[in-house]
Amino acid sequence: MKQIDTESYWQFYPRREDVALASVTRLPGEAGVKINLRSDMPEFSRFMYTVSQHVFDDRKDGRFFTGRHVEAGAEVDESRTLESSDGEIVVAIENAHSPLPTDIALRVQAVSSRGVSSKTHSLFLQYYPRRLYEGRGSSHAAVLEIRDTDIPLTYGHVEDWTGRPGEESVRYAREKWGAVIAGGSSDYEAAALLAKSLLDVMAPHHGVPPDNLKGTPFEQYELLLSGNYKCACGQFAGIFCEAANALGIPCRRISIHHERDVLPKDGYHLMVAPGHATTEIFSRSLNRWIWMGLSLRVLGVYLNETGPIHSMELLHFASDPVWAKHLTAVEYDPAARRERRVPIAEIRCAAMFKAYYKAGQQFRYFRGK
Repeated sequence: MKQIDTESYWQFYPRREDVALASVTRLPGEAGVKINLRSDMPEFSRFMYTVSQHVFDDRKDGRFFTGRHVEAGAEVDESRTLESSDGEIVVAIENAHSPLPTDIALRVQAVSSRGVSSKTHSLFLQYYPRRLYEGRGSSHAAVLEIRDTDIPLTYGHVEDWTGRPGEESVRYAREKWGAVIAGGSSDYEAAALLAKSLLDVMAPHHGVPPDNLKGTPFEQYELLLSGNYKCACGQFAGIFCEAANALGIPCRRISIHHERDVLPKDGYHLMVAPGHATTEIFSRSLNRWIWMGLSLRVLGVYLNETGPIHSMELLHFASDPVWAKHLTAVEYDPAARRERRVPIAEIRCAAMFKAYYKAGQQFRYFRGK
């Protein structure tokens, strides 16, 4: 049996969370856990939390492995509040040697340096001691498990994947496109306005880039303005990504290749599918990554009315005929300066899209610098 690693998916698609679970580890020598939290709250200062424990008779209550003892949604009890500035919270089981199980409820809020508090999040654990199992004729080890929580597990930060342009790039982007994106009511709309502005200039130069189209993304953009150069998906992705990050819109590049491609040998490269470069932005307002394919003239894709979706979702749905027919794209026509929403199979670059987003394709995500 082949084990499929799903952890990498969450590493590639972090979100911004006021309270997130970074790790859970056992306490050495005693029953309990050390919980490490992190926060993406602006000007984060500390976590405020309470811990309550309750021993119960599972046979009398009829609750053996059936759920939690306490109700979700209660506020943090300020009279019993503890604080953690580094996110570390230690919970030791108070009645670890009892033959009865224990309910543990952790309630936590993130607090900023300005005194702004997040909503109250909860994490519920249950501890079933070894003596409980022994009393019922079982040699099962003691069990301490998280039974329920609204605190998401995190594998990193959005900023781990997005670029950090220098002052010169920021100044250039603001001069070029600052006024353009000002009309966006959200970060995604601002990204779409930026994409359309770039397409207006770059689309007429779409072609095979020469070897001397070098330099930084903005230096390449200036060369394109001269009218003597062609650009391909790599330049669309690189210039858009640099501009978006310089304007405060988190963005990253993704390269696509087929798992069965053969590296160059004897002067040519065997490609089972065309290689491709594309981008995703992170929308703070939607709290999710969004695919934007400038070289395909696509500003976003929806599954029915859900979306816009990100690259991994797009690959999954586009490569499955059952789902593919439910995909619609927001397509921009730089010649006519207008956009339309159409089934993905009807976009002007449908043939290339189908070649890029099919079974067997692999994504390579680039971390920000």
